Amino acid sequence: MAKTETLYEKLRSEGEQAEQLHPAGTRYNKFIKLGILLATTLVCAWFFPTPSAVYRSVSIGSEWSGNTIVAQYPFPIYKPEDQYQIEVQDAVNKTPLYFTENTSAYTKVEQALLDFERMTVQSETLAIDSIASRSGISTGAVSVLASMPVARRSQFMRPLITTLLSFQKRLYDVGFINISHTMVKTPEAIVQLNATTQKVASGLSLVDSTQFRERAQTVFREDFGSQETMVAGELLRKMMVPNLLYSDELTKTARELPAQTIPRTIGIVKANETIVRKGERVTEMTLLKLQSYEDTRLLQSESSYSILPFIGNVAHVGLIITLIVLFFYFIRKKIFLDNWQVAAIAFCFAVIALMAWGSMNINSLLPLKYLILLPTISMLIAIIFDSRTAFYTTVTLALMLAGVRANDYETAFVLLIGGAFANYTVRDLRSRNQMFKSIGSMLVGYTLAIVGFGLQHGTGIKELSEQLALASINAIVSPLLTFGVLFIIERVFNITSDLRLLEYDNMNHPLLLELSEKAPGTYQHTLTIARLAESAARAIDGNPILAKAGAYFHDIGKIAKAEYFVENQLNIGNKHDRLSPLKSAAIIRNHVEDGIELGRAYGLPQRILDFIPMHHGSMLIKYFYVKALEDSRNKGTIVNEDDYRYPGPKPNSREAAIVMLADSVEALSRTLDSSTPEELEQAIDSIIKERLLDGQFDECDLTMRELERIKQAFIRNLRGMRHQRIKYKNIPTGDIASTAPGEIRASEEK
Repeated sequence: MAKTETLYEKLRSEGEQAEQLHPAGTRYNKFIKLGILLATTLVCAWFFPTPSAVYRSVSIGSEWSGNTIVAQYPFPIYKPEDQYQIEVQDAVNKTPLYFTENTSAYTKVEQALLDFERMTVQSETLAIDSIASRSGISTGAVSVLASMPVARRSQFMRPLITTLLSFQKRLYDVGFINISHTMVKTPEAIVQLNATTQKVASGLSLVDSTQFRERAQTVFREDFGSQETMVAGELLRKMMVPNLLYSDELTKTARELPAQTIPRTIGIVKANETIVRKGERVTEMTLLKLQSYEDTRLLQSESSYSILPFIGNVAHVGLIITLIVLFFYFIRKKIFLDNWQVAAIAFCFAVIALMAWGSMNINSLLPLKYLILLPTISMLIAIIFDSRTAFYTTVTLALMLAGVRANDYETAFVLLIGGAFANYTVRDLRSRNQMFKSIGSMLVGYTLAIVGFGLQHGTGIKELSEQLALASINAIVSPLLTFGVLFIIERVFNITSDLRLLEYDNMNHPLLLELSEKAPGTYQHTLTIARLAESAARAIDGNPILAKAGAYFHDIGKIAKAEYFVENQLNIGNKHDRLSPLKSAAIIRNHVEDGIELGRAYGLPQRILDFIPMHHGSMLIKYFYVKALEDSRNKGTIVNEDDYRYPGPKPNSREAAIVMLADSVEALSRTLDSSTPEELEQAIDSIIKERLLDGQFDECDLTMRELERIKQAFIRNLRGMRHQRIKYKNIPTGDIASTAPGEIRASEEK
């Protein structure tokens, strides 16, 4: 007879059919995986520095870790760009401003003042509005003049106009400019009279519009009364005509020459001269020589050199990526086969490469390299996958970071220490309060590493303090960011971390409440198994949270037909007495499929759903199988063993195997008349042996030593659950009740 397809095989075949229907969404396509790895390699290689950037990343006072460099040809030593620009700007600032002369300025002012004088002294009666309109002088000032007799008006205007013109001439002699005086930064200014003639003016004496008003007010206070001051103030606006006009074109032309005279170099290196030796301290001059040597080489061979560094970077990144790929291929095959998980790891590499690149290219005096969030990624991987995967990934990410930062071993090592310390603080995540443990561990790791390197290099207190300050910020921010991102990842990608499993360690979950109402016997059985599984998981350093949560929900499929399971048959008789063994076995077996469907309907995570089929694996439903064999002898029929096996799959984790054992051990313990350690041990040994021989543990990594520890944990807990209590005596009545207490005690002792 053909073998019956198990539920696990059925689900797997349905998944394969779904992938065939949706090839674009496949998670296991090798070409997609190759594309992800290639894209990651190219992206990270793009962030790797060119040789010139490598030289520019070297810090003064650090030790040159490369080989000794000897100049292959002579080259000039270029000044630092910021120093050169400062010198150019200093030369530019020392160049005087250029002005052109407005030769018609005085004539224009004189004509305007004389015209106003004629309008106000030639007529007996002044048309105030008309004069104000034509002259641009306010009606108030014209009214003052209109109130004067003609003779007085003439005597008033002539000295006023003469004084104002004299004042204007004196200002024009020193120079009245059309720009702010603050722009004049040199002692002299040049006035371009014509194409060939210039004159030098005193830059300090030049007058702008603000100074013009201040000097005019001084003259008014000294020479004029209130009426003259009012009229003169109005005429002052007529006089605001600069005689020196700033020429931006002439000034720029004049500044080009001194800027070109500033040398860009400060010396020359001869051919075969040693630039820097291996292990030598990098000085400011050494750094300038290295940078100048690379700049000269780029200028000499730019066309043939540009693509080679990128090819080298691709090879460099490819080897780093290969390290982590080999780990996944041989140690974490499940991650390697899943393109979603490969893409997630690849994204981490791209993020670290970007942050490392940014720490080098953002212009800041602070050591931004210590803000790279390598610990955040390390903790996320440890929580979502496991601590071993996180450590290997952290090491390769540190290598990537060092490469992007031009072989910066020091920074890579410091962040590797922080990431490793953070990783192991969340390997057994039980509470969000563990973030404080992570912060403390990272602070310790960062401090030891940074201070160690500081003492080695003789780093100053100020620089060391800045490094520790930014590393401390990283240590505080990383755990906070980790838990925030983890919450999003869990909800968006339906990933179940140990922290999320804690949400299901809750007896008020709707499914468990329903189980307690409809299948109270199964509910009590579940509580006992949860206790056994949690204790056993702790004994072998497994995941007690996962084992406990899986035990809580492993039998929820019994809710549908609770009365068909012996623990729920209270005063109702055994319904299987009226069914054939095959039908009974089918009902018992179907609680696995019912449990999976119910768990999915309630949104249970896959890590918990796996316990529903795995806690029975593909075990034989022995009671009904034996009963079927007995019936077959009488009826002469053939019994197919596969019809009496659970659908599987077998346990693929230590926690699922623990729940399988706990389920059988708890049931068997109830059939024992006594609970001596010897009897319990023999019973448990028989259960373990039976499942080993049946191949139920073939897909999990339980060892014989761990099975022994699990057995001992079961024995301790079962003895505690089945401990004996003394039988209390009743209080005596009648004549004895009046007996003295001492007499009662004596009687009891006898």
